[in-house]
Amino acid sequence: MLRFAAANLSFVIHQARFHHCQMMLVKDQGVYFLAENDTDILAYAIGCNPAVDKFDDWWELSRKELGGSDFVEYFNPHDPVFSELLEKNVDLILDATPDHLILSLFTPSSDS
Repeated sequence: MLRFAAANLSFVIHQARFHHCQMMLVKDQGVYFLAENDTDILAYAIGCNPAVDKFDDWWELSRKELGGSDFVEYFNPHDPVFSELLEKNVDLILDATPDHLILSLFTPSSDS
């Protein structure tokens, strides 16, 4: 399970909606979402940001959760899960199976 903070991801959702483009989930140098037509704003998964997390830590977490290969997956920024994230200001959870990526919402508690 990977978590994306609403505070960061909301900027990417707004950018994708503004530019009428898809959102991209990327696993390469970290794990992050970005708007397809705006590569300036990245929303990294917590613990998978090479700018703040140690290489061995983010690399192992991303490999454990999403496998060893780099990839890009596209998402519609108007998907109800993203609308609810914006409305409720809650974090996004990404779970992966060998065949699917599953998005759900997570409400952070004070001890998270």
